[in-house]
Amino acid sequence: MSSTIQARVSRTAEKRPERPCIIHGERVYSYGETNERVNSLANALLDMGIGKGDKVAAGLYNCPEIMETWLAAFKIGAVGVNLNTHLTPEEIVHVLKDSETRVLVLDEDLVERVQEAWPNLRWLDHCVVVGRKAPEPMLEYETVLRRYDRTEPRFDWEVDAGDLAQLFYTGGTTGTPKGVMHTHESTLLTTDAIAVEGIFMGVFRAISTGEGYKQVIDTWLNTLAGLGPHIPEFAINALGRVAKLELSRWILNRELVQNVIRKSIYFAWTRPPLVSNLMPLTFLVASPITHATAWWGGALQALANGFTLVLTPSKRLVPTEVLDLVECCKVNIIILVGDKISKMILSVPAIESYDCSSLAIIGSSGAHWTPEVKAELHRHFPNTVLMDHLGSTESPIVSTGVYFKGDEYRKLGPGDAEVRIVNEEGREVGAGEEGSILVRTDASGLGYYRDFEGSRDTWIEDGWVFTGDSGTRDENGNIIVFGRGSDVINSGGVKIWAPEVEEVICQHALVKEVAVFGVPDPEWGESVMAAVVLRDGETCSESEISEFAKERLAGFKKPRYVCFVDELPVLPSGKIRRGEVKKMFKDYLVESGSRNRFGE
Repeated sequence: MSSTIQARVSRTAEKRPERPCIIHGERVYSYGETNERVNSLANALLDMGIGKGDKVAAGLYNCPEIMETWLAAFKIGAVGVNLNTHLTPEEIVHVLKDSETRVLVLDEDLVERVQEAWPNLRWLDHCVVVGRKAPEPMLEYETVLRRYDRTEPRFDWEVDAGDLAQLFYTGGTTGTPKGVMHTHESTLLTTDAIAVEGIFMGVFRAISTGEGYKQVIDTWLNTLAGLGPHIPEFAINALGRVAKLELSRWILNRELVQNVIRKSIYFAWTRPPLVSNLMPLTFLVASPITHATAWWGGALQALANGFTLVLTPSKRLVPTEVLDLVECCKVNIIILVGDKISKMILSVPAIESYDCSSLAIIGSSGAHWTPEVKAELHRHFPNTVLMDHLGSTESPIVSTGVYFKGDEYRKLGPGDAEVRIVNEEGREVGAGEEGSILVRTDASGLGYYRDFEGSRDTWIEDGWVFTGDSGTRDENGNIIVFGRGSDVINSGGVKIWAPEVEEVICQHALVKEVAVFGVPDPEWGESVMAAVVLRDGETCSESEISEFAKERLAGFKKPRYVCFVDELPVLPSGKIRRGEVKKMFKDYLVESGSRNRFGE
């Protein structure tokens, strides 16, 4: 059902206004209260001169205000923009200038950086600060809300499903942050497909084709019992008995039956609060909402379907806080980003003392989630379903792996969208052969905002999108992902464009050339390393190179490891063979306390 984002959220506000919407520390807002706060901000934006297609950016940590900012923008036809809270003043200028942002809602921690960038932000009309009294000429968020009426905003233009809703900035496969254009329709298609194709259809595939299908059914029934307190126990038990029949497996394996089931689930899922009345789920987002994983898979997933969204009150992830919230808020679904956050939670010494019996699904995307970590999660949370999603900001829907305890954790499903794996010549490869993963789906973005060349290189032809990942298929069509290309470093789910870091380091007066690449890191998946060639006769320390980069880039982009070499392998064209350099250091050990490691 085509809809705008805010129309979906407003359905629950109209039908179940008392239902808890957002929990953030001591603050608990119902759907009715959230809608009123969104209305106040929307009326404020209209008074600031914001109209259809104008850009409203949020540079915020996980808090109710980031949801309110984007929902207010969506409601009046404006476009939401994400601003990473770790960016430098120069990078903030780039995103705000590239997106043509007119209003910025920012956390108090960003005030000094925005003030430093202020001379280069002449097109920015207003800054609204969340947290403390705002310095002139900035405005204070709660003061703005109190000034404006809480009734529905009025304007003389239409907001349609095909209208641009978001510019989601990513440093993924394209270097300096580029805004991926997503409509209301593609945004909702993404969040709906993650749930329907990933959770429900993934389970049906596991039951109909898996050898250990009876264990799958038992685990899923335990999950269903935890998710749906309004579902009678006798109904769950009866469903289990029927599902374990061989006839049921045969029926579920029919394409026609799966299509009917799929359409029925989509019908219910896209009409909130229909599903949430039956299963009032509680989501916990443990990664930044300015990251696509947390937005599509968690925050929007919750509010677009009438569920409750729990946000950690601390601005940085505190593992014990996450477990406390799972216990006290009876969280059913938690959204992480790969190994890093998972390991932080698993490392809590008294993890077994927390009551996490309500937890039914642990989801991840955006970073490598290794089989070892998945197995460890299942050791501590044996009745959970693990959902590992493959996608990118450019094309969020590729494939989802749904795992029960004891599964082969490396494989993903055959694909939630049209997927091709091709070689360098663009020809599709056979089973077991490595290639680049391409995807075609209605949920893909429209392209990069104001970047025709970048869009042409990623959105290649006939709707196919280059994901930046390499992988293969097994004999059953399952996708096995190997990782990103050598130009992209995936550090804890954040994509770092190696050429951007190289360009900065090459500005150092003593540097002749440099190759930047990722090395294995037990905490982050990958960390940034730079192999540097100095000019003849010059000397320099590793820390000097690292600090030089830190002054010009966001902290997460600077090299944690620097090594000086006499020369780098190059192509006949003179371009550095970054992949070959990476192989030279494939056995480089990432050890805490290494003399070449900087800036913890």
